[in-house]
Amino acid sequence: MDHTKVTEIAGMLQRAATRRTVVGYQRFHGMFSMNESIDYRYRVLEEAAKALCDPTLLDYGCLMALANGLPGDDFFLRFKRLRPAEYAAVMGYSSSGRSNKKRRQIAEPERSRIYEHAVLIEGCRAYRPAPGNAARSSTSERGSCVWTQSGQMSHSPSP
Repeated sequence: MDHTKVTEIAGMLQRAATRRTVVGYQRFHGMFSMNESIDYRYRVLEEAAKALCDPTLLDYGCLMALANGLPGDDFFLRFKRLRPAEYAAVMGYSSSGRSNKKRRQIAEPERSRIYEHAVLIEGCRAYRPAPGNAARSSTSERGSCVWTQSGQMSHSPSP
């Protein structure tokens, strides 16, 4: 997998989150050459979302939007696979998952949590210690972040 492309897509998702917007699938697909398969593109998207946050907590792929404003099937299939209890609580156990009203009930709160997470990440970056200084951590109602002495940041949103 092209890690440069993963980083590029992750950056696009992070910028959208910081701006509290979404990304159209047309824009996303425009970032790939015509000979790159759809399957490959969605694997890159999933890796980019994972780079921003553990998708069992938050799935940045939710920021992708079709013409109706909702994320595509890729997000809902991933959500169902990684967070089955949350999915079933909204969709029901025997639902085909095609109701846009119910999909919106999943997507809107997920996007709100992502937007809050993006604020946390920006705050963590501002809190970054100078090189060589002791590790630092910060916790707020939005979650927590930790800077290690090697300069790496880890973060987790509040539940």
